[in-house]
Amino acid sequence: LSFAPEQIINYELGFKTNFFDNKLILNMSAYYLDWTDIQIAIADPVTGVPFSGNGQAEAYGFELDFIANPFEGFTLQGGMAFLESELTELAGGVGNQAAVGSTLPYAPRWQGTLTADYSFALSNNMDAFIRATGVYTGDRQEVLAGGTSPFVLENYARMDLRAGVIKDEDFRFEVFVTNL
Repeated sequence: LSFAPEQIINYELGFKTNFFDNKLILNMSAYYLDWTDIQIAIADPVTGVPFSGNGQAEAYGFELDFIANPFEGFTLQGGMAFLESELTELAGGVGNQAAVGSTLPYAPRWQGTLTADYSFALSNNMDAFIRATGVYTGDRQEVLAGGTSPFVLENYARMDLRAGVIKDEDFRFEVFVTNL
């Protein structure tokens, strides 16, 4: 099978800022995407086996991220994203596999992350640090199959922790726990 190449028109508006001598950095963008001949996985209604096809789609959303350094040794950074995406025209041969208005595959409506990092001196040549990171990803479809897709990947949240010591930049010891 061969498919037409994707074409996309992207409109984006945003800003990048810093405040208080770079102790706070804040960035935001909002966007609208118009896809022509989008190549996406489509689930066969009989077998459930995915195949690719061309259709039309659009998406819009925003992204926000920040880095804050409120006092020496402490950094707080995070980001969030909102995405609304949908199929606006069916690909040839798709038939009943998907409906106009179906959410695009692997496109969670909400995502976010937050990290707190603290480092401090233990001696003249040794530093220690602790870090915690939280991540959230919303529900998303694995393949395009309409509103009643059996291929939904559930939302999840994850927490990672890390701590360690650094000596003269030559020696580093860390312990970490991921996916708490």
